[in-house]
Amino acid sequence: MAWYYPEHVCGHGSERIQLYGKHTGRERILEAIERQPCPKCRLKAAYAQHPELPELTGSDKQVVWAAEIRAGYATHFPERLTKVATETTARWWIDHRGEINSLVAKAQAAIDSAKLRGED
Repeated sequence: MAWYYPEHVCGHGSERIQLYGKHTGRERILEAIERQPCPKCRLKAAYAQHPELPELTGSDKQVVWAAEIRAGYATHFPERLTKVATETTARWWIDHRGEINSLVAKAQAAIDSAKLRGED
């Protein structure tokens, strides 16, 4: 177990994280974390994709995670977004992420197969 202060790709780095396991495993996880933007920048990016959506409520980590889930859903299903846009709790988006992710995956697969059929 050790505490780390990762320097994210966006340049921010004030968050303190605790990692467990062998040194090599911790270093690999730390490198993966440092290749991502910080949580605040990820949240800004998710909100910027769909500024018409209301802000989410919950803990900081929940809000970042849920905003990314919702942004993926909004990108693939803009016509359905009005039905779920009223859900402003991060918990709801996280609890339903399996259903949402399977819908997004099916939509992406349909898009990909249509592209393949068009190219043949």
